[in-house]
Amino acid sequence: MYCSNCGEKLIDDSVFCHACGAEVHDGEGKKTNAFEQTSRTNVDMAYSGQESKGTMYVVFGWILFGLTFAFFLCQAWLPIVCGIAAIVMGYFIYIYRSKPHGIVLMALALFGTIFSVALGHLVKMIIYRSLYF
Repeated sequence: MYCSNCGEKLIDDSVFCHACGAEVHDGEGKKTNAFEQTSRTNVDMAYSGQESKGTMYVVFGWILFGLTFAFFLCQAWLPIVCGIAAIVMGYFIYIYRSKPHGIVLMALALFGTIFSVALGHLVKMIIYRSLYF
C-alpha cells in the first residue's frame, strides 16, 4: 500500500505515513484503529533497530566530543581523530535523528577539536619553556 499524499510505500497497517505524516485510510476509505496501529509501529521500530541506532549515534558522538578535550596533552593527532569521529556522529544524528542536534554536535566538535589542539600546543610550549629556559 502507498501513501495517497506523497506516494511513499507504507508499513503494513500504518495509521500515519512515516514520510509525510498524512493519515492513512484503508482501501474502503475508513480510518484504522489509531492506538493499536501506533503502538504496533513503535514496537516494530524498536525491534528493527531504527530508534536504537539514533540513540547510539548520540551517545558515541558526545563521548567522542568529550574525548577531544581529555586528550589535549597527548599526541596532536588524538584529539583530531576524536573530533573528526564526533563530527561524523553529528552528521549521522543530523540524518537519522534530529537536524538541530546534529548541527550543534558538529559545530561543537569542530570548535572543540581546534581549541583542544591549540590548548595542547600552548601548554606543551609553556612546560617546555619552564623546563629548558
